[in-house]
Amino acid sequence: MTAQAAIGQEKSANLRPAGIEENALAVGADIGKLGKATAAIQAFVDDKKIAGAVMMVSRRGMTVLADSVGLARIEPEQHMQLDSIFRIYSMTKAVTSVAAMQLVEQGKLELDDPVSKHLPELAALQLESETQSAIPTVRDLLRHTSGLTYGIFGDTPVDRKYRSAGILSRNDSNEVLVEKLSKIPLQYKPSTFVDSANWMEFDC
Repeated sequence: MTAQAAIGQEKSANLRPAGIEENALAVGADIGKLGKATAAIQAFVDDKKIAGAVMMVSRRGMTVLADSVGLARIEPEQHMQLDSIFRIYSMTKAVTSVAAMQLVEQGKLELDDPVSKHLPELAALQLESETQSAIPTVRDLLRHTSGLTYGIFGDTPVDRKYRSAGILSRNDSNEVLVEKLSKIPLQYKPSTFVDSANWMEFDC
């Protein structure tokens, strides 16, 4: 183990919530089996199937496992820590879907709400070939039928407008992104075509 990796392990240990073993005992979690979980993930690292991982298990509202193994960065070597940041790409869709459905359960969001109810800037959305408005619903965002796209997987007039507007710029705030999208036609009529590139990340 390099000195840098050792330092990373020490920092990660310092971030670990206090009283993990006490928590496990209090809620009836098996400390031995939890240890096997860490060992199993470590085996993936040792076999070079993954570079590293962060694990956390909760039971009855209490953290009973919090551990990190392997590397967050291979070159230059950076040890994985409990607060390492991951880019999870389209897995944000699953997280957003759960959050949206919780809001539905709480009565704060309706699946058939037009998106413009929550993002007024999108009230004038329309298709490239039509002048009438075509406003997707929250349901459309969740099932990828909103008519929005990314602009990088094709070369339609709408795709070209997305690229020209710099829709995927990492420097834009959500407000700027929505403002840009409000000025570009939809690729498809809402509810008529499934496109996994739909922007469900801002549906609520």
